[in-house]
Amino acid sequence: MAKGKGKPVPKMVEPVRPVEAERLPEADPERFSALEYLVVNAVFWLFCLVNLWVVQWFMGESTGLFFFFGIMAVGFSAACLLSYLHDRFYEDDLPESESP
Repeated sequence: MAKGKGKPVPKMVEPVRPVEAERLPEADPERFSALEYLVVNAVFWLFCLVNLWVVQWFMGESTGLFFFFGIMAVGFSAACLLSYLHDRFYEDDLPESESP
């Protein structure tokens, strides 16, 4: 008898794929969290304060600058609040996937 003639041929075995656990719906990556809105607001307020300090140092007076930078900071905070509320309570009307 020839060598190896009576031996069965091993079959190619596909690797076993692990069972995927149920995934919780992930947050929309395009929407900011409340903490991110607070960080952006803090950075903008700091930006306004630094600009106020630089302009006072450069010009030597601050007539109207407190009002100007204050209105900018408060307006930015109001816009961020409206944007946050819109992100939380507005549902997108787009379908799940637009690609074919």
